[in-house]
Amino acid sequence: MGTSLPVRSPVEEFIEAALSGPVNEARYLGWYSTATLGAFCNDVALTVAQRFVDGELSFDDADIVANRIYGLYIGEPIDIPEPADSIYLAFDRGEYSIAGEDPVEQHTRPTLRKILASNPRTVRES
Repeated sequence: MGTSLPVRSPVEEFIEAALSGPVNEARYLGWYSTATLGAFCNDVALTVAQRFVDGELSFDDADIVANRIYGLYIGEPIDIPEPADSIYLAFDRGEYSIAGEDPVEQHTRPTLRKILASNPRTVRES
């Protein structure tokens, strides 16, 4: 008898796929209807934000995943939902410095802490 591999949630699968290269958007868009895609993206975004704030993901890796979430909406007739949009924008703001500041510590991390505080963990891992 073989050893069974742990079942990965769609959230975990998306994060792993995003970190290994371009995401096959059609695959995820096929899994989710317009109504449920938003919930999925919020789950991914909240998971990535929490892992970044907790030090489990680097800024660069979390930023990649946030950009891949945004990629699901390019060309779709729907807007990226909240809080996924605010999380994407927080990581986007961390990509550039103004006047020598550390944009991640000055903007991204504090913004994500506020978002996480106002969005209790309701992330579904299945």
